[in-house]
Amino acid sequence: MAEGFSLVDLGKLAEPINTLITKIANAAGILYEPTRIRRKARAEADAELITATNQLKLNDLSRRALKRFIIEELIKQTNIENILDKTFPEISESADPSKLSNEWLLFFFERAKCASDNELQTIWAKILAGETNNHGSFSKSTLRILSEMSQEDATTFMKVASFAFKINDSDHIFLYEFDDEIVKKFGLSFGSVNRLNALGLLSCGATFGYMVSELPQNTSAFYNNKEVRISFKFPKENKIQCGQAILTQSGRELLKICSPNYSDEIFNYVYSNWKNFSNIENIDIIEEN
Repeated sequence: MAEGFSLVDLGKLAEPINTLITKIANAAGILYEPTRIRRKARAEADAELITATNQLKLNDLSRRALKRFIIEELIKQTNIENILDKTFPEISESADPSKLSNEWLLFFFERAKCASDNELQTIWAKILAGETNNHGSFSKSTLRILSEMSQEDATTFMKVASFAFKINDSDHIFLYEFDDEIVKKFGLSFGSVNRLNALGLLSCGATFGYMVSELPQNTSAFYNNKEVRISFKFPKENKIQCGQAILTQSGRELLKICSPNYSDEIFNYVYSNWKNFSNIENIDIIEEN
């Protein structure tokens, strides 16, 4: 968020953001001030707080414990406020933060407060904004998984997201073999994908791979600005193999806030596999503007 941010400057957005700030304060006991006010006073206030602990009549061990606690809480508060700074620009004009669950907010901030990495803070912010804009978008299971993710895990998930196609309004990833050159080129391996499996973002390990099933005879798949129109040989209950892994519900929720690195190489890799499937009668690419 830009330096000098003011709720007044946001016009119609000021109301839902003010409501969100109040809701967070009441539900999770977290207070927030705009960035320009906060930065002006923070250095002096932090120094005064730590100096005050030195003046208390405590033994050395107690004083060190208190200073550690204060420093840890300052770090967590900074993380929270950074996340909120990133959240507000994502709030829609029609959002109704009053509908947010207090339990969900408590769960969210208990886990988000430890995120110091900028990229992970951005993910947390998008989740808070997404839940504010559309209640029920993100489960507590997804929040738990995100709190356990490292920067490396987030990077791996973004790579996996580049292999995602949308079919029947549902996201599916198409990783056929870990030895495929395109899979290795994008830095994915059985080990890295299995880590996402352990976290609960993917399921992998099926002996014969995974399928997208219950597809109608005429089906469309979407990837970035491309549409693939598929005509199966049978009128209903068609299947298309998607390979070594599938997204879990939490994986699909997290994918909604990703901005994948779309690649023509990945598109051609998946398309060329589909062309060889015996149950597909015809397949065409439609370029979209």
